[in-house]
Amino acid sequence: MKPWYFAHPHDHQPGGIRLAQYLTNMTGIQLVNPFANQLRVGVDDPSTIVHADLGLIREAGGVFAWMPRQCALIGTSMEVFYASTVVCIPVVVYASPVHKNHPWLLTFGQVCYHIGDTLDALRVHAKEGR
Repeated sequence: MKPWYFAHPHDHQPGGIRLAQYLTNMTGIQLVNPFANQLRVGVDDPSTIVHADLGLIREAGGVFAWMPRQCALIGTSMEVFYASTVVCIPVVVYASPVHKNHPWLLTFGQVCYHIGDTLDALRVHAKEGR
């Protein structure tokens, strides 16, 4: 099974790392953290960063997007859209209730608002070998 890309806001790194470890332990899906990507280390050029992330998404079996609260989620939203429409891979979104019923999320991802539902969704994909 291919690893999945872990889309999430940069300002949530400590929680994101813990969440990724937990989800991997519970589902067997390895999550690739773009902020840990060696292609990003010391890079300030926005285009280089974006294209490195898009490359990781193209190589992934799916995208897991964490949208923990109402904050600047432009990159995360773009990654969801790209994965769903361009690469055509599964997208599972674990979102805060502040994003409840957002038409863009509901159209381009499988949206979960509770960790149990998120685990169930990821396990289905793991079982399918994606």
